[in-house]
Amino acid sequence: MGARPVPPALPAPPAGPDGRVRYFAYGSNLHRPQMAALAPSAVVETPARLTGWELFVTNDGVLSIRPAAAADPTAEVLGLVWRCTPADLATLDRFEAVDEGLYVRTLVTVTVTDTAEPAGPTGAVGPAGPADATGGFEAVVYTAVSGREGRPRPGYLELSVLPPMRELGFPAGYVGQVESWLVAGTAGPAWLATPEPGAVFTTPPDQA
Repeated sequence: MGARPVPPALPAPPAGPDGRVRYFAYGSNLHRPQMAALAPSAVVETPARLTGWELFVTNDGVLSIRPAAAADPTAEVLGLVWRCTPADLATLDRFEAVDEGLYVRTLVTVTVTDTAEPAGPTGAVGPAGPADATGGFEAVVYTAVSGREGRPRPGYLELSVLPPMRELGFPAGYVGQVESWLVAGTAGPAWLATPEPGAVFTTPPDQA
């Protein structure tokens, strides 16, 4: 039996004076109960967008993101930026199976989409790194190693992704794209079906 491959070194995320790092969530980790279970010290900082990237469903049945085709200047991924402790980040690495080679942790530059503070606990913590001249800042993100597309696992989108997207007020067209990937099935933990309220994205009138 061959030796287990050594995973590549993870990028060192920029940390604020309190030691926290920014993490950009775009899928099931938009859901606060899930993040409370995975990373109990993590706090929401702001909704944000990642331009030039797109969502897709992997062959494992979950969401990932990838750089969009250069011909699509409107491509973007919407999400939430969490401020995480090193312990939270280590837990997320395990959850995303980084050592097993399923996902990789990388750094991206995201921009703030709304200054309204999300509902729920946010914590009194300082900034986790400077913004650039455009208002963007670096955040950790997890992306699937395999770029192969597939169908979502039953219950995954219905219970852990779409509810928080709707509660956060993601634009109807964006949510509709995710809804188009739905398959039959409702399996999943019951708590995933009860997102906390608090719309932090403003839906444009023409997309309401």
